[in-house]
Amino acid sequence: YDASSHSAEAIFSSGARVARWFGIEELEVSPQAVDLSRLQSGLCPLLNAHNRFDVGDVLGVVESARIEGGQLVGRIRFADTAAGREAEGMVQRGEIRGISIGYSVRTWQLVEDNAADEDVWRATSWELLEVSLAPVPADPSSTIRSEEIPVTRSTPNDQPAPQPHAGAVTAREISTAARNAGLDISAVDEMLARHEEAPFTREGMMTEVGRRYAARDTQAPTHNVVSPLPDGPNSSIRSAAEDAIFARMSGTVPTEQGRQFMGVSMAGICRALLDQQGVDTRRMSDTQVIERGMHTTSDFPILLQSAGERYLVTEFEQAASGVKRVARQRQAPDFRSIHNIKMSNIAPIPPANEAGEFRYTTIETAEESYRLGSFGQIFALSRQALINDDLGAFSDILRVMARAAAEREAVELAALLNANGGKGAKIYGEGPSTGTALYDASHANLAPTAGAIDVTTLSAGRQAMRDQKAMDGKTFINAAPRTVLVGSAGETAAEQVLATINAAQVGDVNPFGGKLGLEVDPRLTGAMWRLFADPATCPVIEYAYLNAASGPQLAQRENWSNGGWEWRVIFDFGCGLIDYRGTYQNG
Repeated sequence: YDASSHSAEAIFSSGARVARWFGIEELEVSPQAVDLSRLQSGLCPLLNAHNRFDVGDVLGVVESARIEGGQLVGRIRFADTAAGREAEGMVQRGEIRGISIGYSVRTWQLVEDNAADEDVWRATSWELLEVSLAPVPADPSSTIRSEEIPVTRSTPNDQPAPQPHAGAVTAREISTAARNAGLDISAVDEMLARHEEAPFTREGMMTEVGRRYAARDTQAPTHNVVSPLPDGPNSSIRSAAEDAIFARMSGTVPTEQGRQFMGVSMAGICRALLDQQGVDTRRMSDTQVIERGMHTTSDFPILLQSAGERYLVTEFEQAASGVKRVARQRQAPDFRSIHNIKMSNIAPIPPANEAGEFRYTTIETAEESYRLGSFGQIFALSRQALINDDLGAFSDILRVMARAAAEREAVELAALLNANGGKGAKIYGEGPSTGTALYDASHANLAPTAGAIDVTTLSAGRQAMRDQKAMDGKTFINAAPRTVLVGSAGETAAEQVLATINAAQVGDVNPFGGKLGLEVDPRLTGAMWRLFADPATCPVIEYAYLNAASGPQLAQRENWSNGGWEWRVIFDFGCGLIDYRGTYQNG
């Protein structure tokens, strides 16, 4: 790394072998194989983890590249932007050193390697598209160079040079390779027509498939490793494909392992899974592959359900309400009532008596309870939609379902505060406060007169929360406010009073500027505003999900009536009030 030029020397690739869905990929790193024309034209950027869709992820440029000792090495220069300076600082401090590349393969060659369990395809002609900083690079040797660490030149093993297959392939092999790559039927027909005139060798077939794949693909393949998972030989492909499907539905950048499936159709993914299970798909059409793949013994339904559930929960979390953000979450093992036992704070520990004995103390307790309820809906997706690779229909339905679940949750939570004319639902189980609304004069958490939110009224609310006593009526619990919660009508006024302003005089200083967070929920009625303490220390509202769920869950089954599949979104959720001391209301 050179601080004066804001640049660094890096090893871009050593050509390490990579597990792909079609076998093992190997990059040839030689002047004849690597096309650096984009770099020479100044069109090779330095990116953040291969994200080429956002200008904010451009961290700099690749200034130069060369072949050295069987490795592609070069110099990167960081941009004078916030993202570029941040990345440069991390490199300078040694916090990130990994490098990964994006490239497009033009020519493949099948090589013989008796030690490999799968076919080894060597990319003998490929174009460098971009270089990325990667927290966990696929190739361990692809790193930022260090002056203290000499570059180790790789020495090839003393093995005979691999020989390509010279024989012509069959039409069935061409069809299988093209469909596995996600090419449409017209591309398959064109390749078969060419094959009849001049038979493809295996190398020629893979070159043509690669060329067509690169032409239709909008996301360049990258130098990644599919990390095998411990739950079976098919798990690495399933996990990578799941990541790709989730990225396509959510519009996010895929993971390292998922990038290889970004341009592959649903039928192509299904073929790869079936092939790994030993199912011969060479004579199957896309329709037959999808139908076979959706059988309950296949990995394809698991993949689709897992990706769908991830997307469902992601959309659900993005739609979280303002009330939810001031509440505490817990898990429930079943649908029985959830009992929250409140214990009073213990008074200061007394000294031992003259005989050195310690006295017993009494801890007061109280209890609040609520239970989970089940909510859900069922939707169907036809087999035609899957065959047509219509992930948009699937994701649109899931998005609507996620928002519906979030709305159910938001309505239930808001109802706890809107009850009793905005004074909140009743608190039960604590002696004198049994059956009293959440906000009540007896709880010392309700302003005596309504007032607009300003420094004076906020100060009164803060003091009331600080002065709250435990159930013994003596011990201060010191409930410091952290969040202001308002309805949509009070949003602007709250923003004004919480803004940080550079005051000209001491008396003009806003003591709450930048100290309190603001949450807005349009479902809250009335003009009142509320303060809430940190729910981790002084919880007021609690919500629960069943078992380890973090939102709605997705299940599926085959629909025999129309040949499609049905999905059920089920949402097990409950909420309730558990204490009144961590909140304050004005209005």
